[in-house]
Amino acid sequence: MLDYYRANIATHRAGTATVNEPDPRDDPRKYIRLAADLRARIADGSLPRGEPAPSRTKLAEQTGWSPLTCVKALRMLESEGLLALYPGLGYYVK
Repeated sequence: MLDYYRANIATHRAGTATVNEPDPRDDPRKYIRLAADLRARIADGSLPRGEPAPSRTKLAEQTGWSPLTCVKALRMLESEGLLALYPGLGYYVK
């Protein structure tokens, strides 16, 4: 990740600056990668609007990661307005 920023600084100083955002699926933080995957599934329609999002338990089983990591990704998407949390029911796609 640090090399990416160094490369962007070098191209900026050389006058050929093009700002390229790093791909979140390459991020070392697992919750960022999971959120990017869920965001892509919402965008392509495989998680349709109004349907429940996968539960933290199901995501933890699928990824092999901690349920707390999965909750962090779900909360991130909730803060972005892509998911809504209904207590007792779980997260739903907005």
